[in-house]
Amino acid sequence: MRATLEPLCVHVSVSPLTQRRADDLEHVYCQVQGVLRDEVNDDDILDALHPTPAVCGSPRDAAAEILEELEPMPRDLYSGVLGYSNGHQTTAIVVLRCAQVHGRKARLFGGAGIVADSDAELEYSECGWKMEIMRRALMDLV
Repeated sequence: MRATLEPLCVHVSVSPLTQRRADDLEHVYCQVQGVLRDEVNDDDILDALHPTPAVCGSPRDAAAEILEELEPMPRDLYSGVLGYSNGHQTTAIVVLRCAQVHGRKARLFGGAGIVADSDAELEYSECGWKMEIMRRALMDLV
């Protein structure tokens, strides 16, 4: 991510990896901040970063083609970008778990990070855990 941003920014900082617990799952994350060069705008940054290797793979273009062929349904909201800008600062995140809610029904979206050393059964189970947490959160709303 740093290598992608450095040509577009005058300064890039990446926080150390941190762990955050959310219900039954533990997330590893870091915060990335940059100051854009004068000729660069938010759309340039989003185009350069999205989709991230975490949701698409690498190299990005080849991985995206393979995913398009192999995935049984469109991603819709999953792995999209959600953010806001006040004109001076923009914050954006990749949507890794989400739901489309229609009345009292919801369609949940989530995924797994498949890498060379992945255990397919464990990744599949992890998807189930993530969706169960989402289901419980939605049930708390009714």
